[in-house]
Amino acid sequence: MKFASGNANLSNLRTAAICVTAFARFLGFNDLANLSCCDVKFCKDKYVELFITKSKTDICRNGIVVTLVKTGHITRPYTLLNRYVHAAGIDFSSNLMFFRS
Repeated sequence: MKFASGNANLSNLRTAAICVTAFARFLGFNDLANLSCCDVKFCKDKYVELFITKSKTDICRNGIVVTLVKTGHITRPYTLLNRYVHAAGIDFSSNLMFFRS
């Protein structure tokens, strides 16, 4: 996968992280486009939680938590999100968009 290679730039990492995360959890574009930095939480180096505040599939409109487990493979959502966070210097206390140019 070109976008997830070891020498991928920030733009390629972002694209790969968006695509793999959306595919793995059946998330729509708006689910990830509206994700803030403070909605992402890496837990105990085992999984990452994404809090989706608005989703078409959220009937009660309370928001949903999506969990992505660490498997260690280079093309898995946890690994790509972790690489993206380090490359972009994401501050988890910020209200900025998580996936931004």
